[in-house]
Amino acid sequence: MSFSYEFFSPAPEAATLNFALHALGFADAPRAERLLRSLAKSDEDKTALAQVLDDLLENLSRSAEPPRALLNLTNLADTAPNRAELFERLSQNPAARLRLTRLFSFSQALSDFVIRNLIGLETVFEGGQAFSRGELRRQARATVAELNGKPAFDALRRFRRAQTLRIGLIDLDCDSWRDAGDLAVVTRQISDLAQVVLETALELICGGDTTSFCVILMGKGGARELNYSSDVDLIFLSEGREDALKVGQTLVRELGEVSAAGQLYRVDMRLRPDGGNGALVTPFGYALSYYESYAAAWEWQALIKARVVAGDARLGRRFRRFTRQITWAKRADDGHLREVFEMKKRTEGTPDGMDTRNLKSGPGGIRDVEWIVQQLQMMIGPSHQRARAKSTLRALDILDEMDALSPDET
Repeated sequence: MSFSYEFFSPAPEAATLNFALHALGFADAPRAERLLRSLAKSDEDKTALAQVLDDLLENLSRSAEPPRALLNLTNLADTAPNRAELFERLSQNPAARLRLTRLFSFSQALSDFVIRNLIGLETVFEGGQAFSRGELRRQARATVAELNGKPAFDALRRFRRAQTLRIGLIDLDCDSWRDAGDLAVVTRQISDLAQVVLETALELICGGDTTSFCVILMGKGGARELNYSSDVDLIFLSEGREDALKVGQTLVRELGEVSAAGQLYRVDMRLRPDGGNGALVTPFGYALSYYESYAAAWEWQALIKARVVAGDARLGRRFRRFTRQITWAKRADDGHLREVFEMKKRTEGTPDGMDTRNLKSGPGGIRDVEWIVQQLQMMIGPSHQRARAKSTLRALDILDEMDALSPDET
């Protein structure tokens, strides 16, 4: 006897339903039953729900958090123009049903977007697909066409949320992470989205004229390894543009502003020349002089991941040529390595009570791996161009192929 048959029977056995819901991962079975009964408001709704309920429960039980996924499903039904039609579509599309239940336990932010926006639900039914940067750029420009000011940036915020959902669906469709290529596809898509958003935002602010102003993306963004919650590390360069400071200030404000449409990105400008004490927009000539004569060893190392992502392409190419020359001019010596190590110790510290299991900042975590890889690149990169990859994952593969890693490190 199916759960659906007992659930919709004239006199359902509470004990039977509770036992079944417990087995499906709902610790609070009575609450789960109440939520399930709230899905259908009319006889038509009940008829449609009965056709898909058993399959829905199976999908929910396999999600990371069945109770949260069920609550999100009831919220979706509450906002749906036609509940019966929603249940019929889910019944006819097993792939979309699986995506939806996975998503509803995977990310509350993306779940809320699907619940509140019809375009989000349609994206779930269509499924995630990888877009080229050119296609993303075309869609972003079409989104803000004929708009300016706050309406344009709110449209861009909605675009960013919708595209993040699309990428999340690609992520959810990866049943196995044995191949790091799956992870690389997702992080590149997230990073390309950030680049297109930065390009579009700068064009909106400048009225399309980005002459003599360019944006450098550093860190994970420069390496095309951003994740869903990453901020963006930026450097702004300008050469003789009178409104450069205003452009930079506006860009930081619009990227970080939180509106009903969401937020574009948290912005970190601390990697610019002179750090927090430096000018928000660095004059191009000063940037070259700074990196050549005054930058610390760790700042040269950070340039490994620097990538020009928006603005004046000619200015960006000049900066890229310069950074290649200065970063790989000579092999890092013991003094360089010691300076970077001491700086790392100062900035991270070892406070009492630090979570040593923190995946990002704990000992042996992601940050340590990135720093070690960059140190090896600074040692090998000047004489071996292959070792200069911006991506940490790609650099690890190359260093392994070059026998730069010991067996214990591979």
